[in-house]
Amino acid sequence: MQEINNSSIPPCQNACPVKTRARDYVRATAMGRLEEAYKIITENNPFPSVCGRVCMHPCEEACRRNSIDEPISIAALKRYDSDYVNENGLFIDTSSIITSGKKVAVIGAGPSGLAAAVKVVEAGHKVEVFERNEKAGGMLRYGIPRYRLSDAALDEDIKRIEAKGVKINTGKAVGADINLDDLLQEYDAALVSVGLSDSRALPVEGMDAAGVHLAIPFLKSPKDTKAGNKILVIGGGNVAIDVAKTARRLNTNAEVTMACLECAEEMPASVWEIKEAIEEKIEIRNCMGPRKIEVKGGKAAGMRFITCASVFDKEGRFNPSFKEDEKHFIEADTIIVAIGQQADLSFLPGELTNNGRLIYDGGSLAVTEDGLFACGEVAKGPGAAIAAIAHGNDAGKAINQYLAGQEINLIENESEVIGELPAKVVKKIVKKERQQTSHVAAAVRIKNFDEFDNGLDKQQATKEALRCMDCGSGAFVNQDKCVACLTCVRVCPFNVAQIDKKTNVAEMPAEGCQACGACAADCPANAIDLGGYSLAEILEEVRAAKAQTVGFICQSGQEVNFPGVHQIRVKCPIRLSEGVFLESFAAGAKKVFVICHSQDDCRYIKGGDYVKRRVGYVKEILDNIGIGSATLEVFDKNQKEEIKAFLK
Repeated sequence: MQEINNSSIPPCQNACPVKTRARDYVRATAMGRLEEAYKIITENNPFPSVCGRVCMHPCEEACRRNSIDEPISIAALKRYDSDYVNENGLFIDTSSIITSGKKVAVIGAGPSGLAAAVKVVEAGHKVEVFERNEKAGGMLRYGIPRYRLSDAALDEDIKRIEAKGVKINTGKAVGADINLDDLLQEYDAALVSVGLSDSRALPVEGMDAAGVHLAIPFLKSPKDTKAGNKILVIGGGNVAIDVAKTARRLNTNAEVTMACLECAEEMPASVWEIKEAIEEKIEIRNCMGPRKIEVKGGKAAGMRFITCASVFDKEGRFNPSFKEDEKHFIEADTIIVAIGQQADLSFLPGELTNNGRLIYDGGSLAVTEDGLFACGEVAKGPGAAIAAIAHGNDAGKAINQYLAGQEINLIENESEVIGELPAKVVKKIVKKERQQTSHVAAAVRIKNFDEFDNGLDKQQATKEALRCMDCGSGAFVNQDKCVACLTCVRVCPFNVAQIDKKTNVAEMPAEGCQACGACAADCPANAIDLGGYSLAEILEEVRAAKAQTVGFICQSGQEVNFPGVHQIRVKCPIRLSEGVFLESFAAGAKKVFVICHSQDDCRYIKGGDYVKRRVGYVKEILDNIGIGSATLEVFDKNQKEEIKAFLK
């Protein structure tokens, strides 16, 4: 059987640095299969709780739903699934079996190093991680404020990493507590993943004055800093936003100002981070080039600036130009510099570094030829946590190949990505409002360091997951069965189905197919199925029910609980064929009913009409064979009294 439409991957998956199958875990979430969703999420990402909170979610930027209304809240659904797993204590006893006898040392317990450790331990090697701080997590723990990422959420992910067999030694600094040469002799391979843990200072006069701080030490121990009444943060990235919002929590009455080189449109900080900072009454001053810290009595009193005319030159390179005659002064008693980070490579021999940067081979991630590798920000520079995790996955693969005596090859075959939605399909897709996570009000949240994003609740998560268009998991055709009868062309709600003139076989191009299943349900030859919503799965549950009453419930409907009824949740009843209803009676059911979403809120065009038509056909059959049409009915979700009457 040739599968058509599902050879390409959706844009969300392609945009993810670790290629998470977002479509598939969103579908599982929609159906309430949260453990299955978690397994999909963690295939290449051991930090689901973290990424559900702080990921830059490039997947959402690529989501094809952007051409309809708004993208799917993929990151928020990841958090919902991982929080469910955490709250129920699942997937903890998952130790990998160590079989190779090989040992690998990882220097640094940040996201990249731990991601690599997971890949290595899953390959059967013993892994020990050495972390100089008292707790694992790297910049996830010491660079991201707790109101964005709680210790509890981070600890849950690390707990499961350790359960896989990764041993983490904290408070062990290579170079101070452990000799690097000894480490390299004891282990078959080693990985440098220390991240960028040191802040960069401004090359201006006054940096040594009291009241001047660097971003990373400040974020690591914010309560050790005495925040004044006029706080100035230098920088325009997400770290600078974190610093400013942290400072606001240390002194809720202070004037907090951010000053950065970039204009508002060029700021590297995320749009939502900037919005939250403004909500917390943080002033942002753009196009400000720092020149000098004003010092009075040994203490910072403010900073002098000149206007930044442009940040980048004509070639797009960072090369700021200034207007020397446009001068500014911002009064401040506390100044925090957040203009970038660098690595502490003092534990490495000089020949492995150059101007504070690690020397390594980008193709193999090898630092030396005898088993020393590197990954994460220490190797490739600053970036998002998910990018560091992806680089860690590559490092784990490289180490595994090295230990197996193979030539290191990290090049992956590029997958074909599903194209844009055809305009004719866009017009037919029902718009659905994106579910927003609720935030604690700014006036309340600035009083503590608690997480202020409350995430999605069960109803919101289900609604949001059901907005997904299942790109690429739609209908595919068994060419041996298809007789080109045109039924699929006639019933397709989106006018996507067509007959290939060369093969005389039906096809549903992936760019347009919405995976509703209408064609599969109506195909008289049973030649069509869905990549992600198999009719066989529904039939299997029907046959296993062995119940007097079977109810098919639209997943987007309300939570219902009918005693004595075997309920089968379906993404949309439009997928249900006449055979499904007949099979329910053949399996022993005395009554069968369907609850559809209200017509004006159905995810598919006139989805309920398709169901009612099929139920009507089956009713005629039931009358003809003596069972009676009254034993089968279809209801709108709001017909509560009618449903009760039917069940009596």
